[in-house]
Amino acid sequence: MDESFKKARVLVAPLNWGMGHATRCIPVIEELEKHECDIILSASGTGKLILADHFPNLPFVHIPDIEIRYGSHLPIWLMMLNQSAKFFRTYRKEHYQLSKIITNEKITHVISDNRYGLYSKKVKCAIITHQINIQTPGFLSIFKPIVNTISKRFINKFSECWIPDNEEINLSGKLSKSDSIKIPVYLSGILSRFKRSAEISQKKYDAVAVLSGPEPSRSAFEKKIIEELGVYGKPSLLVRGVSNSLDPVFNIPDNIDVRSLITDAELIKILHPDTLYIGRSGYSTLMDLLVLDHSKVLFVPTPGQTEQEYLARNISAKFGFPFQLQNELTIPDKVNGSWKNNLHMQTSLPKLVTNFLRSNKS
Repeated sequence: MDESFKKARVLVAPLNWGMGHATRCIPVIEELEKHECDIILSASGTGKLILADHFPNLPFVHIPDIEIRYGSHLPIWLMMLNQSAKFFRTYRKEHYQLSKIITNEKITHVISDNRYGLYSKKVKCAIITHQINIQTPGFLSIFKPIVNTISKRFINKFSECWIPDNEEINLSGKLSKSDSIKIPVYLSGILSRFKRSAEISQKKYDAVAVLSGPEPSRSAFEKKIIEELGVYGKPSLLVRGVSNSLDPVFNIPDNIDVRSLITDAELIKILHPDTLYIGRSGYSTLMDLLVLDHSKVLFVPTPGQTEQEYLARNISAKFGFPFQLQNELTIPDKVNGSWKNNLHMQTSLPKLVTNFLRSNKS
């Protein structure tokens, strides 16, 4: 191992919106560990729980990130618009806090997953994102050029941009179209916390529903899932995607087992090929299911979240996986989807991380 890598002190900081940003940082952190870097993490909420479980010996520093609540009645785009001032305040606070941490912790490199304020001219900084060409709903499409100009302006403040995808499969579709990005853009390959297992476990559940995302959207989905799994009637598991401290749920039908969180090893054992997976069409979920080659899937995009709605349509068109709107959810008896190939196993992450660590100058 190059001795210079051992001197690298790398801050890895995923966004706290659901679990996905944290889980796709897991292979990145594992690659950094191979280089014997000093690694410091910054995460909060469920993401922090996940990273602390995977890397119990790594220290955390606190950099407050943005807290967005999705309204149960107002469209998400309107809620986001109303909170836009909070976005910019958070970016400024993140940037200010990062500057102090770089000095105090002697950070040499920063890897940010969708946290746009974590850039610096002092050290080399990479941003992980597949959302470069942001989608806007309906009549708001007239504002799409403005939204993407602002987003790309933030991205261009980093040293480089990593897109968790590969050219052959293009899982992110048009979301990752990187026109007008001035910094180097690299495809990292598919980033998943999972590794495919050749073992097939005994079937325990006919359906597994995994919830994630901000409140109150997560709770609304939970209520609908419990209702529909009860109608479904077959042995099912509900993974709430929350810490144990959240209020418990009551009146659970007898056919449903409930867990707050689930480990990767447990999920792999539970995901029998004939077990239906029900969950959001978040990008990290897509990458995980792709790597696991699990083909019995029903996607339910977060209502009004244009990225998940686009991904659900794109995956349905490419691979045949069904998706349903949350308020129209019914659990199907049959699902006919297929990932079709093994192109996702190709990854450029080792080379990408090695090149990133070779210099601590942005």
